[in-house]
Amino acid sequence: MYKIILLVVVFFITVIAYGQERIGLSTGNYSGINSALINPSAVSGSRYYFDVNIVGGGVFVFNNAVFLRNEDYALSSFLSKNMEFKTFVDEYDNDRYVEEYNDTEVRDLNLNTRIIGPSAMLMYGKHTFGIQTGVRSVISGKNIHYEIAKFAYEGLDFEPLHNINFIENKDLDISVLNWAEIGAVYSYNLYSRYYDRVDVGISLKYLLGHSSFYAHFDNMDYVVPNDSTVDIRNMNGEVGFSMPVNYDNNNYPDGSGLFKGKGLGFDIGFTYTQTEKIQKRYNRFLRFCRQPNIRYKFKFGVALLDVGYINFDKNAQVHSYKDVDSYWEGIDDEDFDNVNDMMRRISSKLYNGDSDASNTNVTSYKVALPSALSIQFDYHYFGSWYINGLLLQGISTNYIAPHRNSVVAVTPRFETSLFEVQIPLSLYDYQHPRVGLSARLGVFTVGTENIGYLMGMKDFNGMDFYFSLKMNISKGNCRGGKDQRCQNYEYGLPRK
Repeated sequence: MYKIILLVVVFFITVIAYGQERIGLSTGNYSGINSALINPSAVSGSRYYFDVNIVGGGVFVFNNAVFLRNEDYALSSFLSKNMEFKTFVDEYDNDRYVEEYNDTEVRDLNLNTRIIGPSAMLMYGKHTFGIQTGVRSVISGKNIHYEIAKFAYEGLDFEPLHNINFIENKDLDISVLNWAEIGAVYSYNLYSRYYDRVDVGISLKYLLGHSSFYAHFDNMDYVVPNDSTVDIRNMNGEVGFSMPVNYDNNNYPDGSGLFKGKGLGFDIGFTYTQTEKIQKRYNRFLRFCRQPNIRYKFKFGVALLDVGYINFDKNAQVHSYKDVDSYWEGIDDEDFDNVNDMMRRISSKLYNGDSDASNTNVTSYKVALPSALSIQFDYHYFGSWYINGLLLQGISTNYIAPHRNSVVAVTPRFETSLFEVQIPLSLYDYQHPRVGLSARLGVFTVGTENIGYLMGMKDFNGMDFYFSLKMNISKGNCRGGKDQRCQNYEYGLPRK
């Protein structure tokens, strides 16, 4: 186990995955409070005046380093109590469960898991109020060098890469961030006249950081001469971490609380809507259910997402490696008792016996959230048919922050109050095409953004799945009372 940890620190190898944007939960007129995930102003256009997300979330795994061959797995493999996968013999006569990609490109392998906790929204005329809770985990890796991934897969005894002087000057970044958040959402109908409508919205979030790890290296010059030695000729980098772990004995939790940092974040956005008919003046309503639905030709929205940071100021360490070198023999036999022992041993090897040289004595650092620019376009084709366009561009702030990969998607959908189906056609990181499928039946939504994996149509280099269970009340759903006309209310006037 500790040999693997050593390789993580010295060779900067990680197991990573990346999460998608769960298009089936956040787009559409019946997404309610979940539409705030891509634009806080979008909640003003909901067909619900009251919406509660009881529980939801998802997990998505993607990588371009290794994969399961499509003939070696089936969906039932992942659902089995005793999960088993076929083995095969590679070109070096090794038994393998997973195959590796043979190209020599850098590996950008990432993870995003999100649990959407109890969340709710209430619309009151021009105002929409909401709350959000959730737990999130993001792991990202950028520019992991080919030979590092190869040694991780084959081991240091992979002779074809021995005695080659690898000089890597491209920044290698790994970041892990786990946190909980609770937020308030507010959206306001700023302008509504004739065929034009403008809504603005903001989400303010209080963040509780559970743990963080980052590694940044901007220069690596090394040789692997044999299966037990690494000749580090020059290296510059930095490693930092803050976790609820006792670094002297590896106990979890460490006794000082599960959260090691706090911070603030926000989302902000606007939505322009062109309505199908001239909007009537409608500033008063006797009952919540009589608030009008706005039928539209199209919507266009822009938002900044996850702007903010978490300050980790508990149990934090930062280690710096500046122009270090070491001829490290017996690296495959290294073993450590705990985290502090590991970091001191690495410092001793890289700084000529000084076990404390790498420790900067920095006791806090800030981690920015994985920010993004979100652009949405929703076109009402006819009847219950719509076409949605989404561009989500990741914004990098610094090497400590986890990276958010970009997604562009076009999603046709059919929606009614009781049933909805979406087929997202997306391009992940502008180079990996995917076809997804999501469905909503009443208050339950389930979906994936790459159905090819689940059907065994593609080699398995990831997975994704998301769901949501809600309760809500639609506009126009006025039950009981003397006035039943609001059942068909739109634009503030009853249909004849």
